[in-house]
Amino acid sequence: MGNSEATIFTSGSLIAYKQSEQILKCLAGNVPYLGEQVSAASSTDLAFLSYLFGSYLGFFHAARILESDGLRIDDFGSMIAHVSQVVGEVIKYESEVIQTETYDNPQSSINMCMTTVELFMVQAQEAKINNEFPMFAQGLFKRALDAGYGNEELAALIKVMR
Repeated sequence: MGNSEATIFTSGSLIAYKQSEQILKCLAGNVPYLGEQVSAASSTDLAFLSYLFGSYLGFFHAARILESDGLRIDDFGSMIAHVSQVVGEVIKYESEVIQTETYDNPQSSINMCMTTVELFMVQAQEAKINNEFPMFAQGLFKRALDAGYGNEELAALIKVMR
């Protein structure tokens, strides 16, 4: 809080938003108004935190992979910061696939991505590191494959999460 990159999600009364917008912008540079639906701000905040915590879990598993091979975690963190805009574009693409439910022309199919998940499992076993994160991913991917979504876009995983 208190800097131009901080965000406060707002929703509810547009009149109340406009009356408090300048005060809120003193606390955060990004104060998007998400509409009249009162729950929109809290749902968006929780959705963001879900994405963030999922990223944390992936990063912490990545740190264990790096540690198991004697590599620097801080160098990897710097690399992630460098490619974060590209990752954001990938997430944007997947969000559009989900919104339009157009899973049938994949850039990355569930079949293709399952290969990576299997590599996570092999690496964890060989390096003798915790495998809870890859096991969780493997479970979701297996359910998607069993449901016949293997040749669909990765975002089709949401179908087994619904």
